[in-house]
Amino acid sequence: MLCTVVCQMSRSDPKLALSQEVIVCPARVFLLELIPLDAKNVASAATIAPKGLSPETSRVTLARWHLKNANNVTCVSIVAPTLHWRCVTMTRSRFLQGNEACALGGIAAGALFFAGYPISPATEIAELCSNLLPPKGGIYIQMEDELASLAAVVGASLSGMKAFTATSGPGFSLMQENIGFAIMSEVPCVIVNVQRFGLGTGIATQPGQSDVMAARWGTHGDHSIIALVPASVQECFDLTIEAFNLAERFRSPVVVLIDAIIAHLRETVRIPEQVNKIERIRPSGPIEGFQPYAPEENLVPVLPNYGDEYILRVTGLVHDQYGYSSANPDVGGQLVGRLIDKIELYSHELPEPEYTGPEDPDVVVISYGISARSALSAAQRGGRQGLSIGVLKLKTIWPFPEQAVTRTCARASLVVVVEMNKGQVLREVKAAGITRAIGLNRTDIRVIMPGEIISFVKERCSCAGS
Repeated sequence: MLCTVVCQMSRSDPKLALSQEVIVCPARVFLLELIPLDAKNVASAATIAPKGLSPETSRVTLARWHLKNANNVTCVSIVAPTLHWRCVTMTRSRFLQGNEACALGGIAAGALFFAGYPISPATEIAELCSNLLPPKGGIYIQMEDELASLAAVVGASLSGMKAFTATSGPGFSLMQENIGFAIMSEVPCVIVNVQRFGLGTGIATQPGQSDVMAARWGTHGDHSIIALVPASVQECFDLTIEAFNLAERFRSPVVVLIDAIIAHLRETVRIPEQVNKIERIRPSGPIEGFQPYAPEENLVPVLPNYGDEYILRVTGLVHDQYGYSSANPDVGGQLVGRLIDKIELYSHELPEPEYTGPEDPDVVVISYGISARSALSAAQRGGRQGLSIGVLKLKTIWPFPEQAVTRTCARASLVVVVEMNKGQVLREVKAAGITRAIGLNRTDIRVIMPGEIISFVKERCSCAGS
């Protein structure tokens, strides 16, 4: 079905069955405003009714025709026998699912290529890209598996297109070889991983937060990687844009790590008419003797496109600045060191954690994704019960924001890490020096609720007091 129609009863005129219709399609949200037809509007009715459809045709039929045949139309009129319906695109805010926000964020960032393989609970991203990219001159391609999907994304990026893919746990595991290849060959791209429950096939439609370490260490060898963790549908949009910007800035793959709840949650998203976009730096200067892996001051090389006059050699092997493979220990050590340092030394440019709560809390809760929403609600409720709880919501999970964590937790008597796994981020918090931190964990598909957090904090505080 092309669109879903949501109707609202009129309060201003009881004789009118409807006052407005909202038509929701994969690309846009339209508001149909009710305007009584006068002589002028009747005269214009014939000009807007499609050929073969009279002004007496039903509103929904006309609406569907306009949505199907006018991709770039921002205002169309829908005609009924006695009513004039004006269709206006709502460009400032949209009611979106998290997966839809990721797809729209990628396209807003300038992505023109998506390759993927359907997998729950991430399929909506591929579905929406298949609808939106071709009319924009972009490319959508369904590959035979996730390994091939990321290979296609790497190739598209090296050809000059911003490119991304989306998957879930089993597919993310398949991608690890090419994630390592993209890190070694310094290919900017974005991988959206919508986390589901369990290892192996798990439960395809249920949530989890257990891919944290897979995002960091899933591929073999020493490396660094950037991974962002949205906790709202708005952040799905914003952090996907940020992921593309960081991929171009650092010439590296970036992971957007969502959980299935956030992916399927629907919220109002503010979409600006323009977004800040970082474009990759192209080479300049002499073509002869060009070194495609010679780093700039920020340790990131410029990136020519395949087919440019500048040579581009791509390999997953250890290579020198010309792109030729090398077994020289100095070349290998310097390359791996630079690939790590170009991210770790500039981690201050990544999205910082967001702290909410009193200036000097007794308890700090560290969390991310859907669990962070429960933590924020628990902090509000706990405040009304006399508890002093602050929440540090992570936005960047890799590189782990050690300084922000240690600074926020420095004076707290209790530090609780809330996550839907066996304590993957808790390990990092303790490694940052907060050895007193304890975990509140679930691994049974159920979301950690605010009441559980409050009870957990009260129990630990009473134990500390005794």
